[in-house]
Parts: sequence; structure tokens; C-alpha cells
Amino acid sequence: MRSVLLFAALLTGTVSAAAQSTKPARLNEDYTWNTAAATPRPLHYRPAGNGAETTDGTARFNRALYGAHTGFRLECSDMPEFGLYLPRMGGNLRIDIPHEHCTARYEAGRMIYRLDERVEIEAQVLRSEDAALWRLTNTGDEAVHATLRYGGAADVKFYREGDLGVDKPDCFDFKPAYCAGNVYTVDGCTAEVEYGRKQRAVLRLTLPTDEIVITEHPALQASLTLAPGETRYMAVYPATTRADLGPEALAARFAEAESQRAELAGALTIRTPDPYITPIGEALDSAVVLLGGFVIKGDIGHSSAESRCFVQPVRGFRGGCSLRDR
Repeated sequence: MRSVLLFAALLTGTVSAAAQSTKPARLNEDYTWNTAAATPRPLHYRPAGNGAETTDGTARFNRALYGAHTGFRLECSDMPEFGLYLPRMGGNLRIDIPHEHCTARYEAGRMIYRLDERVEIEAQVLRSEDAALWRLTNTGDEAVHATLRYGGAADVKFYREGDLGVDKPDCFDFKPAYCAGNVYTVDGCTAEVEYGRKQRAVLRLTLPTDEIVITEHPALQASLTLAPGETRYMAVYPATTRADLGPEALAARFAEAESQRAELAGALTIRTPDPYITPIGEALDSAVVLLGGFVIKGDIGHSSAESRCFVQPVRGFRGGCSLRDR
């Protein structure tokens, strides 16, 4: 029971950004106890090696990837749908690929989605600058068609920065009202959106296709076909980001994000026979980032929000806090 509670602390927290390492073997643990029929509060995620995963989950925007030491973050879901916070609402991005089952896996600082074991989508963020990146890989032996949709850079400041249990669950949804005032420019496989209520700003997108159209909302919609074994990259980032995130540079930027993640996650590792404890070390590395020794960026000791995660059906939360809050 004690190990289950420790792992629950990992699952209900939100951690940083990126990770790619050796894929762990499937655990041979019996999870028949973890069903709605067996318990009123089944675990949403299951331990899996150095991470946690769920299959065919329905939770959205419940696991954040944090990047540089700013308010920028990428909200991830149990399916490949994402919310961008700059801070303020920076848009919703969804990747649609026909599938029967989706396994969403969180490892210290990254999200990985496996769709029917034929497509893998990995989400990461840079830690040196504000940028969200994705890698799409066709791991099957047939071509895969995908549709991308981005829109809703509303520049809305949520009541508590999008905290679960405080702000509305649909605050990161794609909504036509969020699209008002967005002005798009498309040039080949890149696009820009000008947005802002009081002060105008620009977000840039590098998409893995030049089949991009502007819908009536307005929003961006793109389509692509991945050949067997093919990998493509995409990125969304503020125009103020200095890193080269053009189409030819994305593979290198993605590798950079993974290198930054791996260095952070590798600072502390825990290896035990208990699958609930093993993932905690790397997750803590990603959750707790000390800024000048005074500010914690992550979710350890997040006062009232932390306690809500244990007594309410809230599957994850996020937000920075200072040591004085603890």
C-alpha cells in the first residue's frame, strides 16, 4: 500500500518535458484488481519501467511538459491532443490518425503515444528556449494518413493558469470563440499566427507537410501521409524564440530536447523490485527544478493543489510554487 501511494504521488503530479531511452519490457504484473468493478478509484496510469502509461484513456490536458524557466508549457492528454500555454492560452493542436487503441506513456519529461503499434508520436519541449516539438513515426508496414489541426490562440489568462480542479476542464479545448482575432500566414510547410487582445504577438509553426489550409474559424488544418518507416517532425513556438526551428533543423532540435531531458532525468535514478517506486527518481528530477535555490518549478509540495489530488478524482496538476508556499 505504501508503494502504491508513492507512485500515486508521481502520477498525480505533472513533470517536465522530454525523454527517449531504451524501451522497457512489458511488466508481468496482474492488474485485474485495478478495475472499476474491483475498486471505486482504479489507477489511471500503470507503472511501466521508468514511466507510467494508460491505454484508451479519456483524460485531456492532465500532464504538462515544462520547458525553459518561463511560464511556457505543453499540456498533454491521453490521446494526441495538446494545449499550449505561453502563459495565456496559446492554442490547441490535435493529431488525428485512425486507430483502435492508443497507449499514452509518460516518462520523465516526455509523452509517447502508440497507436495500434503502427504509429508512434512523441512530444517534447526544449529547455533552453520556449518551443514544443513532435516526432511522428510510421512503425508499421503500411502507409498512414494523418490530419493536423491547430487553432485558438486566444491570449486568455486562466483563473489559476489552467490548474486542474480549479479552472474549467475544457479551458484548453479548441473553441471557435478562441479563434477570434487570429490572423494566419502560410508559406509552404511553415505558418505564422498573429494573435493578442491588448498586445499583438506571433506564434510560428513548422509542420511536416505543405498541404496546409486556413479554415473558416480561422484555424490551420494540414494533412500528410507517412510511408512505412518514415519519420517527420513539427514544432510550435513563439516568434521570439531564437533557436533554428525550420524544417531542415527540426531533427537536430528534437535530439537536443532529448539530450536536455536525458541529462535532467539521469541525475537521480531508482531501481527496486517494486514497479511503483522505480519511476519516481527520474520523475522527481523533472518535477523539481531549483531556480537560484529559492523557487521550485514543478509540483512537489504544491500546498492545497497537492492535497486535492489525493482526495478528489483529479488526475494530474501543475504549477510552479515557491519554498515559502510549502
